[in-house]
Amino acid sequence: QNPIWRDAARLRDAPPDLMHVGKSVPILHNWGPVPLLSGENQYTGGPGHTLSREAVRLLTPEELGQRIERLKAYTKKWHEVGVPLVVPYSSYHTIAGDHEKREGFWRFYDRWEDYAKWLGPKPTEDPFGWLQVGKEGVFVPGACGGYSPDYYAPLHRYRVCPEHPEWRKLQARLTELIAEVGYDGVFPDNSNPENLCFCKYCQEGFRQFARG
Repeated sequence: QNPIWRDAARLRDAPPDLMHVGKSVPILHNWGPVPLLSGENQYTGGPGHTLSREAVRLLTPEELGQRIERLKAYTKKWHEVGVPLVVPYSSYHTIAGDHEKREGFWRFYDRWEDYAKWLGPKPTEDPFGWLQVGKEGVFVPGACGGYSPDYYAPLHRYRVCPEHPEWRKLQARLTELIAEVGYDGVFPDNSNPENLCFCKYCQEGFRQFARG
């Protein structure tokens, strides 16, 4: 018996009002369509751990279709045992990989057409142009404290501007996919005022705000 279903059955007598299941989503915000279903801080991050390339390799379109069906069964099972609200995790500003070597999120972007069935047309601007920039116009390195945390080596984490239209469109579509597999909501992490950006979209937004 699948251990997920066995664990679900244990909750039947006293199900929680809300269950947070982490990054068990169709397409991850930071890597794209990859095998990883949970435990990213154990398998692709966290002190003392090593990046698992297998966990973050790109799925084929056929594998992504299978993943989506698996997640539909996953959410259905939790609801069947009495959990009324099941929500996954997403970050509002993080992508991962290497923009120069075209790894991680950039490999996903370069092969966007393989996943257009789920995501629509490929954005015209490279994701490097989506990143937050400082007052000097240079991208702000890292997310959660560093451009290249040891536990992501040799890849990196990047901060995306939440006001960039391409990123906002992708975030909306990823959220729609989360709803389509049966989740009841989503937890958007990293949505805080510490994410300062001075890109053209943020500067124009501030001017509009100042004008009232």
